[in-house]
Amino acid sequence: MKKILFVCGSPPHPTHKLFAESVGADFYYCGSGGVKEVFSKLLKMPREYDIYFTEGLFTFAVLSKWIGRIKKSSKIVNLFSDPRLYQIINNIKFNSRSLKLKKYNFLKKFFIKCFIKKVDGAICVGKYERSLLEKVNPVVPTKVVYPLIDRGEFFNTSVRMDKNNITFIGNGPDYYYKGVDYILELFEKVKSEVPKTELFIIGKDWENYQKNVIVPEGINFLGKKNAKEIISFFEKSSLYCHFGRGEAFGVTVLEAMATGLPVILSNETGAKEVVNQVDKNYIVEIEDIEGTVSKIVNYLKKSKQDKIKISKQFKKIAESYQKRDLIKLFKSEFNQLVKELYKDEN
Repeated sequence: MKKILFVCGSPPHPTHKLFAESVGADFYYCGSGGVKEVFSKLLKMPREYDIYFTEGLFTFAVLSKWIGRIKKSSKIVNLFSDPRLYQIINNIKFNSRSLKLKKYNFLKKFFIKCFIKKVDGAICVGKYERSLLEKVNPVVPTKVVYPLIDRGEFFNTSVRMDKNNITFIGNGPDYYYKGVDYILELFEKVKSEVPKTELFIIGKDWENYQKNVIVPEGINFLGKKNAKEIISFFEKSSLYCHFGRGEAFGVTVLEAMATGLPVILSNETGAKEVVNQVDKNYIVEIEDIEGTVSKIVNYLKKSKQDKIKISKQFKKIAESYQKRDLIKLFKSEFNQLVKELYKDEN
C-alpha cells in the first residue's frame, strides 16, 4: 500500500478534497499566501510518502525532489484543473493588479514547462485539459476524471423555462478566463433581438471590473450566492452560457444542466464534451461572436414546449455526474495510474 500525501491549497477545491479522501491520502496544506510562504511550507514536507499528489503545486514538489527534500523514489502526480496550460500555450495571462492581459513571462513559462515535463503522472479534469497537457508533455502517464455535483438540490429542481433570461456563474477578476468580456459584448445584440432578456452574472470579485467597463442595460452583477439562491436564478432563466477561455471543465455547467437548464458554451471550455452529448450545435467558436449571438437568439425564440424538450435532454446527461459514480471513477483511475508508475517494481 503506497502512502499518499495530498499537497494542496488551504482550503483545497471541494471536489479535489473528496478525490484525495477517496484514496486515503493524508493532507498537507500549503496555505494561500505568496510564493515565499508556499515555498517555505513545501520545504518542510514530510519525507516518508511514496506519492505526492499535488493540487497544481507540482513546481515546488519537483524542486523539493531535486534538492532531496523528499525521497528520490517518490512519485509526483499532479491534478491539472487550472488555466495555466491554456495560458502558457497561448502566451497570455491576466494581471490581477492592472486588470489587463499581458504576455506570459518568458522565463516563468520556460520553467513551468520544464517542471511539467518532470511530473511522474497526471490526473486531468476532463478531456479538454488532457488535450492541452499533451501539447506540453505528450508522454506523461495520464488519466482523465470529472468534477461532480455534490448537492442534491440541483437534481431536485426542474426549471420552468418560462422566461428568456440567461445565467452565468464565475468568480472574478479574470474576465478573459471566464469570458465575461465576451458575454458583455454579445448581450446587447441578443437583447436587441429578444428585448425582455436579462443576464444574471453570479460570483464574487467583479467590482473593479465593473468600474472599468460599460455595463449594458439588462446585465445584473449579483455577487456571491449560495446554492439555494443560485437555483432561484436558474428558475428565472431558460439558458446558461459559459464562454470561458481555458476553463478546464466548469462544474457550474453541470449544476445548471442538473436543473434542466440548457447550456451554450465555448469550444475552449472543458464541459463542451458533456454538452456535445446533447447537441454539438450548442458549442460555439469563441472567435465567432456573430455566430454565437445567432445561436442564443434562435434558442431563446423557440417555443416553451421545445425548450422543455431540450431541457429534459440536458438534465438526463447531467445525471451521469453524481458524486457516488465520479468518486468511484476517480479512485479507479488514480489506482490504475499508481500501478503504471510502479509497474517495474512488481
